[in-house]
Amino acid sequence: GYEVYGGESLYVQGESAVLKSDPTLYPLNDRTSPATVPYHRSKIRMNTIGGTNWQLPGQWIEWKVNAEKEGLYQITIKGRQNITRGLYSNRKLTINGEVPFKEAENIEFNFSSTWQNFELGNEDGPFLFYLKEGENTIRMEVVLGDLAEILRTAEESVYVLNSAFRKVLMIVGSAPDRYRDYQLHKKLPDVMATLSQQSVVLKDLSERLEEYTGQRGSHNAILNRLSYQLEDMARRPRTIQNRMTQFRDNVGALGTWINNTRYQPFEIDYIIFSAPDAEIPKADASFFRRMFHEISAFIASFTEDYSSVGNVYDTDEAITVWITTGRDQAQVLKRMIDDSFVPET
Repeated sequence: GYEVYGGESLYVQGESAVLKSDPTLYPLNDRTSPATVPYHRSKIRMNTIGGTNWQLPGQWIEWKVNAEKEGLYQITIKGRQNITRGLYSNRKLTINGEVPFKEAENIEFNFSSTWQNFELGNEDGPFLFYLKEGENTIRMEVVLGDLAEILRTAEESVYVLNSAFRKVLMIVGSAPDRYRDYQLHKKLPDVMATLSQQSVVLKDLSERLEEYTGQRGSHNAILNRLSYQLEDMARRPRTIQNRMTQFRDNVGALGTWINNTRYQPFEIDYIIFSAPDAEIPKADASFFRRMFHEISAFIASFTEDYSSVGNVYDTDEAITVWITTGRDQAQVLKRMIDDSFVPET
């Protein structure tokens, strides 16, 4: 029964977040594209938020948007996920403390080396989100989405394989004899069955991951490698004592893969609330605009005052602080001053 919004688009800058779950979710500077808002050819502008700081499940960021009239809005996010190649970054979207519909519980952002306009929707078209008149609270939270079940199964597999490794270690010792037949298939028949079973589990996980991502890549490599090794060890148990180190390393690599896959980085420039037929500006700059940006930045490098960090105030009340460390340390200290000292004094 709600009307579809038909007015001008509303822009909310990503760095203008009002609440966040972690102090590390601070605004970032991006100068890779002149289309980033706000932009300057030589000055540092805090114009994005998120990235690798916003990648752990449970972390969230909130924004406020003031709607002139209630209605159904299309949401477009100018963002970038250029860290985890071949995997999605997942977010849960809530409006005024509620998930508007089931699809908003798991929104996927695919890999791209450049900025993209992510129109929230599916193959049937864009989703329409209801905003009340006045102030609305938008929250985006890191979630694992469909990866959760895959990672849960992988964690169970690591636990089972570590248990099997310890059982074999009790028989062969830390320095097994290469030429001795330990008859592991007779002494540890349950371990042989476990190796064969986990080989099938990991192969199935690799296929599920390929179906989820739509491609076969490096994220499948450890699953396939360990699956093949387990199958071969179960088929030729006399070779197990000679492959203990490789077995241990592959199980450890699977644990590392689980931790790395759990990361869900995503960087936001701005969020657009618009009518479904509204024109959305391009996410990235054209070739000629990029070229002009590079030339302008080069020319500005001859006139820019690199001895100053942050704003320079021409008033008697301003304090000039000289720092003998590097520029990186000076920028960190300047950020601490802006966050605590300036607002209080």
